[in-house]
Parts: sequence; C-alpha cells; structure tokens
Amino acid sequence: MATTRRLIHAFEIEAKANDRLADEYDAAQKRGEVAGNGQRGKAVPDGNSLATAADLGLTRKDIHEARQVRDAELADPGIVKRTLAAIVLMPPLSLGRDQD
Repeated sequence: MATTRRLIHAFEIEAKANDRLADEYDAAQKRGEVAGNGQRGKAVPDGNSLATAADLGLTRKDIHEARQVRDAELADPGIVKRTLAAIVLMPPLSLGRDQD
C-alpha cells in the first residue's frame, strides 16, 4: 500500500509539473520568447529566430499533453487525484484467458 501511495504521489507531482510547463510555455509565447502557433522560428528584429519547442528539448506533443492536463484540472479541480484513485481501485487486468 505504501508503494501505491508513493506512485500516486509521483503522478500528482508529474501532473503539477505539466501544469507549470503549460503555463510557462504559454507565458513565454505571449512575451515573444518562443515561437507561437505558425511562427516556427520566425525571425525577430535582431536577426535571430525565436526558440521552438524542439530548441527547448520538448516536442509539440509534450506541450499539447501538458496543456490538456492543465485545462482538465482548471475545468474540474481535483480530476487528477480522482482519476488516480479510480485507477488504483480498478481490478488488475487479466493478461491471459480466464481459467476456471
């Protein structure tokens, strides 16, 4: 049971990190520090190009998934904890045919 609690806690931490990632990336886009939708490295006045997700070691999928978690939690606070709790309470999946 202690292992399960630690695992749930680790997933909660990951969800909070994704929430922060989404917020920080969106804020950086608004400040013009990273490329926004359709900008893909568009040149800035000093001749450099804007950083992209790849430049930061992220994929666009990483950012998309982080935004999904953040937006779900904003729409329904506590959804991450409830989802994790529901997963823990699920019966184990059978990996083979049921035997009598």
